[in-house]
Amino acid sequence: MSNLHIPIKYKETPDSGTIFQFGNVIVVRWRNEKDFPIEYITPNCTSVLGYTPEDFMSGCIKYMDIVYKYDKSRVTNEVKSACDTQKTTFEHQYYRLIDKNGGILWVKDNTSIIYDSNNKITHFLGYVVDMTEPFHDKEMLNLSLLWSNIGYWDWHHENGIYYSSSWYKLLGYDDKEFQPSMEVFYSMIHPEDKLRVKKEIDECLNLLPENPKCNFNDIEFRIRCKDGRYKWILSRGNIVEFGEDLNPTRMAGIHVDITEKKRYIRSLELYNKILILSNKHTTNLIHYTPSWEMLFNVVKDFGELLDVDRVFIFEKSKELVNDSYIFSQLCKWETPDLPKEYEDELQIVNSKDISDLCNLLNGED
Repeated sequence: MSNLHIPIKYKETPDSGTIFQFGNVIVVRWRNEKDFPIEYITPNCTSVLGYTPEDFMSGCIKYMDIVYKYDKSRVTNEVKSACDTQKTTFEHQYYRLIDKNGGILWVKDNTSIIYDSNNKITHFLGYVVDMTEPFHDKEMLNLSLLWSNIGYWDWHHENGIYYSSSWYKLLGYDDKEFQPSMEVFYSMIHPEDKLRVKKEIDECLNLLPENPKCNFNDIEFRIRCKDGRYKWILSRGNIVEFGEDLNPTRMAGIHVDITEKKRYIRSLELYNKILILSNKHTTNLIHYTPSWEMLFNVVKDFGELLDVDRVFIFEKSKELVNDSYIFSQLCKWETPDLPKEYEDELQIVNSKDISDLCNLLNGED
């Protein structure tokens, strides 16, 4: 691996001071020593952090002094990992800095590793971007999604996948209850949908930037919730970044809970099939003399359509008995694979029993 060699002494270009007097991008040169002391920092650090360049370059303030205490170990480990693997550049995950007034800033940090002629790391040269405002915008988005049936996801080829708090809530989990990954995601998808979903995602990852399908088509699938039930999800997203080799490096989008929509559509489809079947049998019963075979076909067709174990037809008596009408069984159909112990020889019921059953099925007391 060829490494980046830059002279130790930083030479400021005539325009660099002017360029970085303003704005939220700070150029920093750190020495490869404990706490990463700063050898050079652009003048706009004062407007962003409140400290002057002299505060840093004199050693009065070291960079790790202003890294938020809960982010220090992660920042240090990311530097160590990049050095151990002899990378020439690396990117930190977002971390926090404390400005002179005690305020917290979220920053993005892209860094190059500088090696000397002996392949020894001497310095780090990078740019630190104040991302506080867009980061807070993202947090506000998460907050608004938390009270909806929508979850946000963001996949990066190196950093893995990120889910919003609302995504976890959508499936019944606490925020960040498990470590997300594509492997975990695929394991949660319903077995009948898994291959189709994986195929569509793989096809998206093979797209080129000029391909109009970079805004990939909606994908509908079932995903397992924490309680073991499945929800129907609509996934909609875009490829938002490509690498130098033109391969997708980042995708982002949303997951929408469409379970109720699916139930409604299924109910409409079933209702339509019932109407068609009812019209068919009504026509037959009107135009032909009813027979036992006809009645059996009625209960059989409705049983198979509704996917139930058994269907009965009862005849209503003409007289009241104890203030209730008596219904006698005329015809019965049972699914062929119904176990013998579940067979029901129901012969006679009264109108109150039927009324109670209807109320029970309708969710009434």
